[in-house]
Amino acid sequence: MNCLKVINETTAIGLGYGLFRQGSFNDKPRNVVFVDLGHSKLSVYIIAFTKKNFKVSTDMEFTLFRFLHNIGISILEGEIWIES
Repeated sequence: MNCLKVINETTAIGLGYGLFRQGSFNDKPRNVVFVDLGHSKLSVYIIAFTKKNFKVSTDMEFTLFRFLHNIGISILEGEIWIES
């Protein structure tokens, strides 16, 4: 195998989505939101697609523990406590 280029996860998501939908885009940008909730992090990507290219508008990642803490759930010693 001859590796030509390494791309990051956000670019791979944009290519995978946009390659098969090129006919549905026009010159006006269309924003598409991708959400990936894994076992340890939450990733949100907003990508603007046009007929000829795409641009990553927003790329946010949260570790799951920080995300849960921000919405009021604390995890202590394997137990989940919901703060009111």
